[in-house]
Amino acid sequence: IHFFAYSPTTANIGSDSWNATGKYPSFSYTVQAEATQEDLLAVAVADKCKTGVTSMGSVNLIFKHILTQINFKLVGKDAGFTYSVTGIKLTNVANEGTYTYSSSTGAWSDLKGAAEYSYPTSVTGTGTVVIAKDGNALILMPNTNVAAVKVLVAYSTTKDSKTYFTGTKEVVLSGSWGIGQSILYTLTLPSGAEEITVSPSVDENGWG
Repeated sequence: IHFFAYSPTTANIGSDSWNATGKYPSFSYTVQAEATQEDLLAVAVADKCKTGVTSMGSVNLIFKHILTQINFKLVGKDAGFTYSVTGIKLTNVANEGTYTYSSSTGAWSDLKGAAEYSYPTSVTGTGTVVIAKDGNALILMPNTNVAAVKVLVAYSTTKDSKTYFTGTKEVVLSGSWGIGQSILYTLTLPSGAEEITVSPSVDENGWG
């Protein structure tokens, strides 16, 4: 017998999207807006056999995260400046896909959509500002190529009561978002019109 499960039971999965063709089933899923986001976990246990006439044995269901967690950290590049960040927004994010179970982590395919997600932040500081925390994290669709995703950072810089920059800058991402990964993007903000630099840090062990 093969066992397949997902959690929570209220996950954004339609009953008509479940496909049980073949050994490993699949389902379609849509990532929700940031205000109502939820984690999604899944597990597959294959080839379990009855162990005796009166004992059916036990089945261990060890659930794993199958989405990607995204967080941000801010660093002021130039000493002496005050940085005021009023918003971080991700645009053109694929938010729909099909998850297919496997004997290990499974895989996402048929990605589509171009959703926007706002990362909650309103901070002012002069150095490194860590705004990454559980309450801020975005939980998004894994994607093997995030080059289409844009990060828009709205901020201003001041020094000695003079404003040197105010506006929104666009950051282009690269690489991928893996299943179960927790990714922290460090954004280094210059005081003037230069580009923002971005450095990702990936935790392969996911999150709690």
